[in-house]
Amino acid sequence: MKKALLIILVLILALCLASCGGKRVAGSDIDESIAGGDDIVKNVSEAGNDNAGSAAAPSGDEYNSGTISVIVPEGWMAFPYYGMGSGDIDPDVISVNKGAKSEFDIQITPGLQITRNYHGSAANRDLYEETTDVGPLKLGNYTWQGFSGESYGYSFVILWTDGDDSFQVTVWTDMGGETISFDDGDVQGIIACISPA
Repeated sequence: MKKALLIILVLILALCLASCGGKRVAGSDIDESIAGGDDIVKNVSEAGNDNAGSAAAPSGDEYNSGTISVIVPEGWMAFPYYGMGSGDIDPDVISVNKGAKSEFDIQITPGLQITRNYHGSAANRDLYEETTDVGPLKLGNYTWQGFSGESYGYSFVILWTDGDDSFQVTVWTDMGGETISFDDGDVQGIIACISPA
């Protein structure tokens, strides 16, 4: 089951094509508090502490899929998601990868996959190994909760928001020999800037 899930994920990533653009925007004064605490979220104090840390908005290009808007920092690239089978762009899913030069780099560069959920849902942690709770933490306009773990040796963090209009973010922290950290300012800044388009 896990092997099939990994193969499907790799195929999904392989089908993504580049589409980057938008207007250049400067970082804003987003300085939202983070609440939570575990070893993945360094620099974060005890759960419930509203002044535990902050995520500054990155400076970069706005990427708008039609349903998701996010700021893509310098050195990162955003890509649309192509639905399996149909080949049509799914505006409810985008990838943002560090160091990617084209859609073919999605499988070999660390990054975030952002999904818009209209009825909220939590990821099934039983599908993964070495899981550890993350959050709850406040980034941007949302309170995120989730877990970190591994899938076939690849480290990740999965976060989601609750409600009728929610998001899920998977942060692939170690891909192709390159790494990003969940406590990286760009990663938290991207998450803090996620909004409905």
